[in-house]
Amino acid sequence: MLGNAAEWCIDHYKADYYSTFDKNKLTLQPVNKPTKNRFSHTVRGGSWLEEADKCRCASRLGSSKDWMRLDPQSPKSIWWLTSAEHVGFRIVRPIEEQANLKGLRSLVTRDSD
Repeated sequence: MLGNAAEWCIDHYKADYYSTFDKNKLTLQPVNKPTKNRFSHTVRGGSWLEEADKCRCASRLGSSKDWMRLDPQSPKSIWWLTSAEHVGFRIVRPIEEQANLKGLRSLVTRDSD
């Protein structure tokens, strides 16, 4: 999938998020849990829009309000990103949920930023 479409993720994007973890201690699947803020969610994996070095699993980008500027709906959709044709999503369900992520879901509503 790498290089086709970047994957929209539920966690929020923060450029220095991974640097907050102890480098000498293994942290499995760190997730910056979502809030009610619409932006910025994490987009992972790169896409056809990126240079080749960005088409990798560790590549991360934050979503932007600009990605919905062409949405003709009024009010604007909370998920339809008409100006982000480089972003897709993949539905994944683990066999067993990670304990700290049980019940995790988006908190975004129409009234969110």
